[in-house]
Amino acid sequence: MTNVRSFPKTETPSKEPIKALVLCPVCNIEMCLFGIESESDKRDLFTFECVACSGLEVRGVQVKAAASVIIPIPINE
Repeated sequence: MTNVRSFPKTETPSKEPIKALVLCPVCNIEMCLFGIESESDKRDLFTFECVACSGLEVRGVQVKAAASVIIPIPINE
């Protein structure tokens, strides 16, 4: 016999539309994330690109304490 655990109920997703992350200042359409680079130990730079006019927007984002661990994956040759 298997052990069955019940999980707590989650909230019902909101019916409100999802807001755009970054809007192009020229075209006013949602921009796509183009790249992420580290500025310092506490800040990353997110670069967004407009798919219509190829405009770029760079935003500084505060980084929380590192919680990830890099685990090497062996490659069988």
